[in-house]
Amino acid sequence: MVNKIDEICGSVTGNSADIAVITESWLTSLVKDQFINIPGYMTYQRGGGLCTFISLRLDFIELCHLRDPEIESQSFVIKPNRTVYHPPQNHDNKLRAYLFSSLDLALASYPNSAIVVLGDFNHFKQGNLCSSFKLKRLITKPTRGNKILDQAYSTMSQYYDEALILPPVGLSDHSSAF
Repeated sequence: MVNKIDEICGSVTGNSADIAVITESWLTSLVKDQFINIPGYMTYQRGGGLCTFISLRLDFIELCHLRDPEIESQSFVIKPNRTVYHPPQNHDNKLRAYLFSSLDLALASYPNSAIVVLGDFNHFKQGNLCSSFKLKRLITKPTRGNKILDQAYSTMSQYYDEALILPPVGLSDHSSAF
């Protein structure tokens, strides 16, 4: 991702994104935020999979207490927003249980908040997650080959236009979704 930061910066700022999430970023703890900074955005890394850029125009905080050392996820109060990277070899039941418990905790702390869950879910089967939290799927077109691996779910689907699927950034094998 470091070698693609100029292209990512252009995509994020050119599309006036409030939040940009990079999954499969391949970042390590050796890569400091200053090397992947986008002017006007805060940068948050988690594991080697997630990197989130949030516009400084938004009022937000990171919910560190919702972290799980075995799951690459990030949670922010923007009433709240959640990003997830679900590696292909991981088990759906563990991620599903984590999402249920962390969304319940977030909603207990911030009642009546809107929910946004997004990320690279690979082959994750959400089961009754969507119906339990009244989440609607926002990405309906393939993001990798003919599959929809990168997904966004929200309780505020009426406020989103149809997701725009753009070509991959750099040598990524996933398309970008805006």
